[in-house]
Amino acid sequence: MYKLALKGFLRKTIPLWIILFASPACMAQMEMAALLGRFQRDADVPKLPFTLPEQLFAGSYPRFPNARIMREVEYTDSGRILVYFYGAKNTAVNDTKIFAGKNTKITRGESSILNSHFGCWEENEQFTTAWFTVGSYVIGIKIPKSKTDRTSIIRTAEKIVKDYDARIEQLFSTPEKCLKTYLEAVKKTDKDLIVECLYDDGSEQTGNAITMVNYFLSLFPIMRMYEKPGPEKDIVIVRTEMVSDIEARIAMQKQSLDGGALPLALLTFGHTVNTYTADEYLWVPLKTNGEKWGINIAEVQKSAFAKSQEQARRTMCMSNLKQIGLAVRMYAQDYKETMPEDLRALYPRYVSNGRVFKCPEDTTIQEVQKIDGTTPISYAYVKGLSLKDKSLNQSTTILAYDASSQNHKGEGRCVLFVDGHVAWMTEEQFQKSLKEQKF
Repeated sequence: MYKLALKGFLRKTIPLWIILFASPACMAQMEMAALLGRFQRDADVPKLPFTLPEQLFAGSYPRFPNARIMREVEYTDSGRILVYFYGAKNTAVNDTKIFAGKNTKITRGESSILNSHFGCWEENEQFTTAWFTVGSYVIGIKIPKSKTDRTSIIRTAEKIVKDYDARIEQLFSTPEKCLKTYLEAVKKTDKDLIVECLYDDGSEQTGNAITMVNYFLSLFPIMRMYEKPGPEKDIVIVRTEMVSDIEARIAMQKQSLDGGALPLALLTFGHTVNTYTADEYLWVPLKTNGEKWGINIAEVQKSAFAKSQEQARRTMCMSNLKQIGLAVRMYAQDYKETMPEDLRALYPRYVSNGRVFKCPEDTTIQEVQKIDGTTPISYAYVKGLSLKDKSLNQSTTILAYDASSQNHKGEGRCVLFVDGHVAWMTEEQFQKSLKEQKF
């Protein structure tokens, strides 16, 4: 019993945890943790997207100014491979170009494969090192200097490139493959792969969005506790649309009301998850940075927060109508069950705050402070109704509503009924109910 009570408490308080994580103080902690994460070289290091030995050892290495993390891999007794992780491909390429200015650039004569990925040779009396970029990575392969070893270093570097290219082709070469990879990564709780599925252009906005995802991933154990079992495929890809050569969007659809919440929650940071029912689409934008497609997480979260704010304004509008409905009841009690001829008559005795008469989404009128007989208000009023009418179905009879469908971008209206309850109705539902109502 106590276990069930605890689960119920946690289920109800999940929104509070989300708000806590979105607070300014928490965002500051997130930014600090992200900064510290750039210097970690242990368990938090992303998985290598190519086949390499896993024996690690510490040692000296060059520093690239914009690299987030460096990993050092020993592959011979005296040689080593250095892997620098970047957020974006262009940042990795730029750092390599700066470094290449001091060394010998890799030419097609050395290796056509390496040449296509941009790189250079670094040589001294003892060692030869090949530096080249693979996607959002800078790779350095260092071996003792000799002709045989030079051939070996080319082959090793080419294998890394081939392994990487094969992996990109399999997982990220199309928008559909990228999104399927993401859904599978969420299913398997592969946190590194989840983050790798996100588009990263190196901008601060994208970096902040990815940081939010990383912190939301820390809630995975709690989220898994309350994830309800759904169909084998909780989410299906409905269709893909190419916006441009480098942008696309994919319509995802939940197979059931309960299933598929976790992948959506990670993308939207918990916002609007419950608003996507089994018959609605969630359009996911994707972009490509070279050969690799990724989910445009910054754009997804921007849309999600915008929708969340819109939902909050809709809630405020419904609250306004709720107050108006209560005021109408109070008015009717004072006037022998007779309702007012105009909503403005409720001010100031029954509604003291004039702002109640303005929908927060209504941009056609100014902020309402005081009300008189000609003051524009956001809500239409159905006159002629009486509480004395015993045939009146108060729970289905409309009393007041958003005067314009554009108050909520044409999606619907907030509607007040005679019994005082308020509901959200789509424009189609509202027009149908209004026609059926007898005046």
